[in-house]
Amino acid sequence: MFARLLLNRPKLLLLDETTSALDENSALELLALLKAELHDSAIVLVSHQSFVDQFAEQQILLVEPASEKS
Repeated sequence: MFARLLLNRPKLLLLDETTSALDENSALELLALLKAELHDSAIVLVSHQSFVDQFAEQQILLVEPASEKS
């Protein structure tokens, strides 16, 4: 799959929890590769892993609203 991404060079790449099954070092290596090779692409990365934020130019943090107690 990643070889196809590198060959096709998409303008927009959507990644949802792509690194969730990887250890931190492997995930960082993969993200560094994608950033270097797809520097002209817009990449939207959804992740629960806080270390991936170092690759972001912009971040959107989604937080659940506090529930009301009766």
